Formats: sequence, C-alpha cells, structure tokens
Amino acid sequence: MTSHPQHPDQQHQYPYDVQPRWNPASPPHDPYGVSAPPPQPPGGWQASPQHQPWPPAPAPGWDQPPAPTPGWDRHEPQAAERQWRSAAEQEAADRAEAWRRAERAKIEQREAEKRGVELRLRVAYEMRMVNMRHLDYCMHKMRALRQPGLAAHGVTLFYSGPDQQEPSGYRLYTVTRFELISPDTNDIVSFLQGLTGTAQRFSGDATRGQRWDPRGPERSFVNFGDREMPRDSTRYIGLGVDTLEVGDRKWPATAEWLARLDDYSYGQALYGQPGESVVLLTDGVIDPQAPLRGTPEEASVIRVVRDDNKPSRYQSVTCNKPLDLGNPVGRSTPLSNDLGNTLRTGWPYIQNLARIFQQHLAG
Repeated sequence: MTSHPQHPDQQHQYPYDVQPRWNPASPPHDPYGVSAPPPQPPGGWQASPQHQPWPPAPAPGWDQPPAPTPGWDRHEPQAAERQWRSAAEQEAADRAEAWRRAERAKIEQREAEKRGVELRLRVAYEMRMVNMRHLDYCMHKMRALRQPGLAAHGVTLFYSGPDQQEPSGYRLYTVTRFELISPDTNDIVSFLQGLTGTAQRFSGDATRGQRWDPRGPERSFVNFGDREMPRDSTRYIGLGVDTLEVGDRKWPATAEWLARLDDYSYGQALYGQPGESVVLLTDGVIDPQAPLRGTPEEASVIRVVRDDNKPSRYQSVTCNKPLDLGNPVGRSTPLSNDLGNTLRTGWPYIQNLARIFQQHLAG
C-alpha cells in the first residue's frame, strides 16, 4: 500500500481518538496567546460598592407610615398645618387673610352706601308726593267742600317695615300732620312751636309708663297718611316738614286766589304752584333695619324743591350725604344754608322737633 506524504498543516494535528490531558494545578494552555482569568478568591466573586448589580435591600419597615409627632391630633388639620409651616409661610398666610377681610369690609361698605343712596332717593320722592297732596287737599276743601283750607306747613313722620314684595326688602310709610289756616298756623315758627309742645306733653306722659305712639289711635299726632300701617314690624326713621309758602308769596292770600279761579284757570295755576320740603333722617338711615343712632346734627338732611314752572333740573333733590354711588362725597357746607326763607326761619324748631321724636321713638 503506497503512503502519501502529509500536508505541512497536518503534521502536528492529533489523531481523532487522542485528546490532550491538562494538569489542573498548572495554568491552562492558551493556544491563542490570551491570558486566562485570574484565580478567584476563596468564597467566590464579590463586586465593589461602586459596582453593585442592583440597589441594596430597603430597611425593615419601609412600607409603614412614620410615627406621628407627639401632640399631633389628626382631628385638627389646621393645627397640624401650622406645626409644619415655616414662619415665612405663616406670615404670608396671615397677610392673605387680612387682605380677604379688608376686601369683605369694602364690599359690605359699598352695599351699605348703596342702601343709603336708595333710601334717601325714595324718601325724597315720598316727600315730594306729600307736598303735592298737601296742595291738593287744601284746594279740595276750599273749592269742593267750601271749607277753610289747610295751613301752608305740614309735618310728616317716616316709618319703614319689612316687605318681601319690594326689591329692597322694605317699604316706606308716611303719616302727616296738617292744620287749618289760622293766625297761629300761618307762621312756621308758631306752627312748629305748637306741635313741639304737643309732642313734649305726649312723650312726657310716656316716660311715666304710658307708651305713646304718634300714629294713634289715642293721642294721635297725625291726621293724614298710612295710619293703618303695621305697628309691631315698622319703625320710625325720620321727620320731614313741607311748605307751600315759597319766596315772597303768603299762602293765605294765594289759597284764596286759587279758590276763586274758574276750572280752566285753576288747573293752570295749580300746576305752577311751587313747594319746598326738608327731611331729617335718623342714621340708622344707611340700613333701615339697623338701630337708631346719631343726632339731628349728624343725620341725613334732604331738601326737595318742587317747581313745575322751571325745567326739570330745578326739581332739585340735595342732601348733605351722597345721593349718587358715582359721587360718594358729601357736601362740605350745611344744607340749611340752601333752604328757602320759610324753612330757613323754622330750621332750629325743625331740629328740636326731630330730636324729641328720635329720643322718644328710639327706645
């Protein structure tokens, strides 16, 4: 059998049935020149703290809530909140609360001013209507009933009471005292002095235990108006005085002249007959349901001029306190300086009468 020479790459190959045997104590053979891994230390391989394969295990009890702070009450969250707040946070919270209180006070003040303006305008309108009815009643007695007419001056008491049918929640009532024409009632000073004596006498009896109500029925001070108003739910809020004697015109002569006119001329003349009124409200006026306070010198004073001969701008309503929310500044001069001659003459007596009613009806 002829043998063939071996290829140079096959000269050092082992036969298939022969395997190398390594000595475990000697380093392993590396046929490619790469050193083997270094020997492991006893106990196996351990990673350094910088090369941990996963995070360390949590401490025991990590999934339990922390123990409450001593003295903390879970039923008082506001107290607990104050415990963890810093001083700066608490100061900021206090400033915010003070700002909210100031804003609420401003809103309440604006609402009070709005109620005050509304009440003054309503009182002015009612006083103008009283002055018109005063003229109408007087002419009715003289022309239709052929009776003596009414004096030029009248005194009106204002009351307010709750009424859910009104947008404002209250209703105004008026009761008035008129007198017949006579020498004692033609002059406003004599007229007011007589009524002041009557009010002092009746209110003096009340101080001795006898309650006096100016609306009657016993010892009534008034004879026109809403005398059937509810008594228990209404309260006195002010006094007004009106007059038909404006300028240099003396009322008795004017009334006689009006009574002699024919119907056509009378209608024209009556339409042009002017009038003037003044009202002193108890302030209390800002809120009709608030307690009475203040004095006649501190009250809201409203002047109403009715003169249909002049343009509407002369149908003036002036007051020492605001009548317009857009102009909340009151007058700097006394309103009594603007009154006509008749009311200016009787102004001290008007104040005195208003003081008597306020002192008596405030209790």
